[in-house]
Amino acid sequence: LGDQYISEFDAIINDAFVWTQSRSDLRFAFHNFASVLKPGGILIFTGPDESSQPEDRDQQLAHTWQATNRFSIRNDYERDSTALTLVVARDLEDHAIVENYLFLVREAGNLRMETANIRNTFQWTWDDFKHVAHEANFSKIESVKVPVGKREHIVNVVTK
Repeated sequence: LGDQYISEFDAIINDAFVWTQSRSDLRFAFHNFASVLKPGGILIFTGPDESSQPEDRDQQLAHTWQATNRFSIRNDYERDSTALTLVVARDLEDHAIVENYLFLVREAGNLRMETANIRNTFQWTWDDFKHVAHEANFSKIESVKVPVGKREHIVNVVTK
């Protein structure tokens, strides 16, 4: 990222570490974010927080799997002469839920299908985040409660 941007940023928000499959990719992401943050800048991200335990991962995965429909059809989208319907089929794997996206695209009287899959991993722990943040020269990592409507959410914040 440092090669792509001349400017530095005060903050970056990331909700996609669940898609990161390997420790080297996680390390690479943290280093990239650090390369474009100003000194004192922050990276805000979701994932296991400082009160979570590694042994909680299987329970969190099971809870998420039970709370999610195996199949769903998302709303239709339409723009100009193109219409799209998204069908999602989910599969359970070790430490992950895989979402298989089937895009039904209708344009100019033709129908085609495109696919993508997203692997939402439950493999990372608070300690994993601490280690890669330290390796990327972040000075501080903490979990903070953020009010969202009538509820609180916990997000993680690392400071450069």
